[in-house]
Amino acid sequence: MKKLIFVMLVVLMANVMFAGAMSAWTKETESVGNQEWLNYYCTVTPAITDSVVYTLPLDKKFNWNAPIFVLINEDGNTIDNATTAVIMYQGYSEDFALTVTDAGVATITDGWEFGSIETDVKASVGKVTLYGTGRRLADSASSYYYIMPSAELAFSIEGEALIAAEIKIRVMQLLDNNMEGKWMENCIK
Repeated sequence: MKKLIFVMLVVLMANVMFAGAMSAWTKETESVGNQEWLNYYCTVTPAITDSVVYTLPLDKKFNWNAPIFVLINEDGNTIDNATTAVIMYQGYSEDFALTVTDAGVATITDGWEFGSIETDVKASVGKVTLYGTGRRLADSASSYYYIMPSAELAFSIEGEALIAAEIKIRVMQLLDNNMEGKWMENCIK
């Protein structure tokens, strides 16, 4: 209990002291045709002086046997005048916490930095697919990654001087009882 209180205080203090306007993740399900999608989304809004914004951990338990889709800056807002990278972090416990300074220095509790999943979302939508197996290496040119499954995800968006525009991040997965075997079939119906 003491550890949890300490982590919550650290996150609260970091939110005041460091870069990034964090928001909670919102859950929704959506039916498209005969398919049900699970969506989590949040919005981060940088101050004009920020060069980094980051999300709270997304501690939802995904089915890592099927793809997870990540959209960053889904409205295609102009959020920087230079290259704007997206870094993903993974956590292995419910105590996973993340703070990122404006200099891009991350403090991670109970997790690790996966690395860059998008090289530039300054004025366009970033689309990434995550697969929870280690059968192949990442292919950033095709925007997909085979990663170690984890309990939680978090993201930071890093540029030079972010513009005070809302940056929406959406993480979604197709709901299906047999996703591993037929997810592609469902996606192209």
